[in-house]
Amino acid sequence: MSFNKLISRFSTLHSKALEFVSTTWLDPYKEYFVSAWIDKFFHFGNSSTNRVEGGHSLLQKFLEVSIGNLTTIRKTFDQMINLQYTDIKRSFGESCIKN
Repeated sequence: MSFNKLISRFSTLHSKALEFVSTTWLDPYKEYFVSAWIDKFFHFGNSSTNRVEGGHSLLQKFLEVSIGNLTTIRKTFDQMINLQYTDIKRSFGESCIKN
């Protein structure tokens, strides 16, 4: 059953209770409820582009210069990804050993 159908059904049975909840909690605090719900999913609370900006910054450090051909950029990108993958595997291995 959809949310709107539930609200419609509930409002016919308990209109005063629904009005109280709406005016006291939902209307003033709806952004907080949505944030709490969204934070449970894959982005782990990231609602900005910081992760992308961090990746871009790391790639710039690996490239060292702002110009280059596509082959050089691709090779550098591959090296960066492989290094990150190796670090993740190492970190995962260390955490498995500790536990």
